[in-house]
Amino acid sequence: MTTTNHSNDFLYKTTINDMLNTENDYWRAKRERHIISVPHDQTLAETVKILSKNKILSIPVMDEQNDFLGFVDMIDIVYFILGHYLEDKEIHGRGASINWNALCFDIDTVIQRGRGIGMVPIKSLINQSKMDLFIPVDGTGSLHQLLKEVFKKNIHRVIVVNEDASPSGLISQTDMLKFLTTHNSFLGDMLSKSLCDLNLINKKVVTMPSDKISLFGYYLMLQNETYGVAVVDQDKEIIGDISIADLRGIEPQQLSNLLQPAAEFCNKEPITCTSDSSLIGLMQKMVDHKAHRVWVVESNACEKPIGMVSIADLMEFFSHFKIDHNNNNI
Repeated sequence: MTTTNHSNDFLYKTTINDMLNTENDYWRAKRERHIISVPHDQTLAETVKILSKNKILSIPVMDEQNDFLGFVDMIDIVYFILGHYLEDKEIHGRGASINWNALCFDIDTVIQRGRGIGMVPIKSLINQSKMDLFIPVDGTGSLHQLLKEVFKKNIHRVIVVNEDASPSGLISQTDMLKFLTTHNSFLGDMLSKSLCDLNLINKKVVTMPSDKISLFGYYLMLQNETYGVAVVDQDKEIIGDISIADLRGIEPQQLSNLLQPAAEFCNKEPITCTSDSSLIGLMQKMVDHKAHRVWVVESNACEKPIGMVSIADLMEFFSHFKIDHNNNNI
């Protein structure tokens, strides 16, 4: 690697290629993994099968010349499905008149509206959600550039290209978090500071009742431009969450699972912490649990969600690091 000195210039001196070429099992496996893509005329149903088989959430779409057109993410697919289920009402429109109290329990109507969507060509779904822009990046750029110019803008993954514009790999926010958690000494005394002290807690928490269908949770994500919704019980305590990651490995015929009540659909314990948790504790918890967000609850005794910290929040936080020649992290 270019540098082994993890001072506060670490993000500036370490390149994207340095990260990709890290010598450990995780990065070796990543380098050996070829970039999976689909042609622009692949159908939605076929694309979902490929996503499911490879247990991935996003895939590049190629044109006739085998050039990248963009990404299709599971959030785009959910957006498209919602458009059919909701009779093409404007999903992002704040005034959309959708009677969810009735629709969440009228499963027959929802199923009828969703028929026949599998044959749509995948190119028509590129960035339908407006939440996954396609940006190729130069591998010689610094980690700070990647953070500030791409990941800070809530773009979750990028294609890394060589000087001849050929792809050399794919980097996600999750990859960046894993790398920075391992090489964390550039954070100095911030590692032990609390999330509250660092002003890292995102107070905008989107919740849904556990008895409503899971599709409603994805609608809320698109309405609020977020990737996760907390599922709460009658006492408003978190019992689970619904996120795009829950669609990893889902088969086309399993998309009907979106019509299950949220309490049945979310089959894992939510990852939580309190506001006095440390930064390094949060980072390690995310890496250990492969979590895209951690819900901040009132206390260990009362699990009402009062905020959350997502990987995207951490990417923005790291993007503000500047070189201080007195070696103080600012």
